[in-house]
Amino acid sequence: MKTALRTSLATRRPEEVRLPVWGVAQNPSRQGFRLQLAEVTTSTMATVAVFYLLLRGRWVPGFAGCVAVFSVIAIAPPVLRWLAQTFPGSRALDIAASFWLIPAAAFGHMHFGPLSDAVHPRLMDPYLALADLQLFGRHPSIFLSQFMTPWLTELLMICYFSYFVLHLVLGVSLYWQGRRRAFDEFVLALALFYSVIYALYLAVPAIGPRFFLAREFKEPLNGVFLTPYLDALMRTTPFNRDCFPSGHTGAALIVLTYAFRFDRRVFWALLPLGTGLVAATIVGRYHYGIDLVAAVPIALVVMGLASALARARPHGLQIPRSTWITQEPARI
Repeated sequence: MKTALRTSLATRRPEEVRLPVWGVAQNPSRQGFRLQLAEVTTSTMATVAVFYLLLRGRWVPGFAGCVAVFSVIAIAPPVLRWLAQTFPGSRALDIAASFWLIPAAAFGHMHFGPLSDAVHPRLMDPYLALADLQLFGRHPSIFLSQFMTPWLTELLMICYFSYFVLHLVLGVSLYWQGRRRAFDEFVLALALFYSVIYALYLAVPAIGPRFFLAREFKEPLNGVFLTPYLDALMRTTPFNRDCFPSGHTGAALIVLTYAFRFDRRVFWALLPLGTGLVAATIVGRYHYGIDLVAAVPIALVVMGLASALARARPHGLQIPRSTWITQEPARI
């Protein structure tokens, strides 16, 4: 019986092995400190941002607040994971450590302005708009606006605001089922994707067709009830130079791909929402067509990289405890 059980576990793929829902390291005093690769990625990129601001960005308005936010983003993952491993019975701590990427991405985006000013304050919209004309022969957002009805616009705008809902639905599903390795690979893919697109937001800052091509549209977005409020909300975000590439498109592709791999029921539930979200990036005038085109290969590359890293280090990065912590006190 025991031999059959061991054989069954050995022949299963790593992502099919269900681990405990919380408490990655059951005995941290013996195993040492372990960080998931997504946490390493998030902390590293936030640390780079802090050092760049300290060295080159002290002149920009909002410098101190930006440094403070990215310092918290850098420090929180190891601290939360250490607490979760120190108290393996605490489900709340493991949830906080495992889902930290979502608030980190949101708060990092909100305070991205000073960092963008320090790196590249010049807008690149003319080049992106020209790329659309050369690639499509017209501006996709202007072209599609003539076919939109108020109800369709309303529906797509709602889909657009479901961005983090997609992350949470799949993440909670994998986490709740105890599919820890699938969950960790999914979060790692998102962490790598955010690292790449945030770097490109710095290199290619752009505000999108809703501002740059505003005079070319015949009328504002015409919805039923929520559209004017949602559109106004997006116009008052703290940072709006986040056009190239389309983070909504790439993240939706990542969520749907991992849902297809690991949870088909969630995939079919999220497919209409994710499709509407991608369409809304153009219909809502947030992105150029080239932004969507660029997001696809980036998403595919980071998913391939996440899969390779997850196979190479399925348990994350192990940090051994120093000898003086683990050794027993001298007996007299």
